[in-house]
Amino acid sequence: MKDEHGRATTENMLYEYLVNKTDSKAFSPNQTLPKVVEILAVEKDITILDFGAGKDAYGTIYLRDRGFDCTAYEIGISFVPGIHDDKALTRKYDVVFASNVLNVQPTEKCVIEVLLKIQSLLLEGGMFVCNFPTKPRHNGMTTGMIESVLRLGFRGGVSRVINSSPAWRCRYEK
Repeated sequence: MKDEHGRATTENMLYEYLVNKTDSKAFSPNQTLPKVVEILAVEKDITILDFGAGKDAYGTIYLRDRGFDCTAYEIGISFVPGIHDDKALTRKYDVVFASNVLNVQPTEKCVIEVLLKIQSLLLEGGMFVCNFPTKPRHNGMTTGMIESVLRLGFRGGVSRVINSSPAWRCRYEK
């Protein structure tokens, strides 16, 4: 959030600190979600957003290397000019994926706000792919709670694509 002069508010700075303190760079080569997106997004001529890409944008690079049009979005100290697109949230996408994003949101309210933002970025009939790793979890939500929220927000269908470290494919319909 910004004040009337375009400056970051204390609330926004705290939020960015809380979600950025979990840096996944060391785990990037082990990320499963970009591989899931590659399988689910059969067509290469679609637009994909890596929402919460991390400092190194591993998922974005992985998908680009395989011929996909993928944009990296990140906030706070994890935003790296030249890697992340500061205008990413001004466009709509066929697919949005969020790897290790929902689990690091500090509150349930933040999870809902992130999901609403993601819905606003999807084209009609678009696909959202997300996971909810068991560690870390900063918001007290359970896997069942996340799945319930996804089912409420994505009326086009929600299906589990990975059980062990839960991940879902969700269809967006207005």
